Amino acid sequence: MKPEIVIEYERSGAIFEDGKCGFLDVEYENGKKETKKLNFKKKSPQAIVVPLQCGTCRITYRTKSSFMMAANSVMKAINENNGALGAAANAIYEAGGMDGKFDSVVVNVTENFRLVLSCTTDGISKSCRVLSCEQ
Repeated sequence: MKPEIVIEYERSGAIFEDGKCGFLDVEYENGKKETKKLNFKKKSPQAIVVPLQCGTCRITYRTKSSFMMAANSVMKAINENNGALGAAANAIYEAGGMDGKFDSVVVNVTENFRLVLSCTTDGISKSCRVLSCEQ
């Protein structure tokens, strides 16, 4: 058995469901980094399999692209410089779950490592949860 991450799609049935669940970054201690788009077909979603190398790595799930996260930081800074109105805009933005926060874990990957994740989206909010982790 080779080490891997398996990402399954859980249909939400929402009207705006588009199958686009975000991104998964895998970064190894040797500096190698890989990003997988978590885009699933709505009608017949296939699991996404990410093969891993043995060693220590950081696995990060994020809802937005790196570019969008950088743009969001600029917009938040502009809003914060516009007093009460800007602060209100940021509060609404964050309440909508659109701040692109990272969920990350560092793991020691062995030959038998297998992480199974389940992702879902309603077309607006995205999430990813751990179903199982075998070492």
